[in-house]
Amino acid sequence: MITPLPTSRRREAGAVNATWLIVVMILWLGTLYLLYVANDSIAGADERAATAVAARNDWESRWDDLNTDFSDLSKIVGYRDDGTIGAKSDATSVTMELEAVTAALGDVVGSANVTLDDAVTKLLENRQSTISTLTLAKADFERERLARQAAEQKTVTIESTYKSQIDSLTQQLADAQDASDRQASNDQGRIDDITDENTSLDSDKRAAERSLADTEDAARKAASQSAAHILALAPKRAPVQPDEPDGKLMLVGPNGDVAWIDLGDDQGLTAGTRFELLRRGKAGRLVSRGQVEVREVNDNNAMVGLIGEVDVRDPMLPGDLVRNPHFHKSRSLHFYLLGDFPLTLSKEFVTQRLAEMGSKVDGSVGTSTDVLVLGEESLSEGDDAVPLTDTDAYRTAEKFGIRIILLPELASYLRD
Repeated sequence: MITPLPTSRRREAGAVNATWLIVVMILWLGTLYLLYVANDSIAGADERAATAVAARNDWESRWDDLNTDFSDLSKIVGYRDDGTIGAKSDATSVTMELEAVTAALGDVVGSANVTLDDAVTKLLENRQSTISTLTLAKADFERERLARQAAEQKTVTIESTYKSQIDSLTQQLADAQDASDRQASNDQGRIDDITDENTSLDSDKRAAERSLADTEDAARKAASQSAAHILALAPKRAPVQPDEPDGKLMLVGPNGDVAWIDLGDDQGLTAGTRFELLRRGKAGRLVSRGQVEVREVNDNNAMVGLIGEVDVRDPMLPGDLVRNPHFHKSRSLHFYLLGDFPLTLSKEFVTQRLAEMGSKVDGSVGTSTDVLVLGEESLSEGDDAVPLTDTDAYRTAEKFGIRIILLPELASYLRD
């Protein structure tokens, strides 16, 4: 029979049992926590291991790809031992080749550090440029070929045409030769006829020469008679005295720019005639004071105007003289114009101005001619031009004693 424990002992035993139960529970919970932590660590380690394996697999795949690419590139680049599996290109050999390419390309690459890609790019560009140049050259060659073919065809055509023309000309030459032979035969006959005719004309020629000699002798006699007649007529001409005054000033206007002279319509004076204004100086010598021009003409007097400004210190005065070597108060002067005259002073202009002065221009030198105006030698005849002093008109004027003047001397008295 089991003896029941005392109550106190039962309390102590229950307390111990409870304590052990708590300890066991704590140990169990701790064990569970440790198991949880261990399982979590194992799971993390497994995950990290899986990640490492995946990374390793990825690197291995990339390594394989790199090896494949490198191997393929090495095959393309060359410089490798094709007998060895997985052999790679010799970088030193590739570098040396690139340096050689750089030296060969020179300024085309434009850089000392050239990669294979740079070299290939430049070579491709040069290749494309060469292809373009070759294409253009082929096009030029084709055009040249076509042009040459056309030229050859044209040459064949021209040769054919020339051959035809040569044949035609040859035939024409043969025909012309035949015609020439016939003409020569005919000409010989005519020559014989002309020879006979010349023989007949020789006697006529001798007779004509005798007649010509008689005519020349008669002409010499007529010339001698004409010269004698000229010499007889020359002294009968009333010579013109160009240095003598023609008139004088009778009255001077208040302003000193106009005056009245003692020449008028009765003396053949016309408006527009110019006179040299003169005044007697020391020893009676005539001194020029300028020029005046006739503006109004009356019967026995005329109004003249001063050409130029009035000199208030030495104005025109009554008694001053006027002179025009190409005017004569008792008759009209006759002029003859010899040689060429310039455009600014043409013969038409001179003729018109002389007519306005009451003078006339003759068509030839004669006993009525008073003045011969010497112009210029003809430029159109060049070196073959005959000097004016060697002309018949000039010699006749000298024989007649006609006054000979140069054109500028006359121009100063003609109205502009």
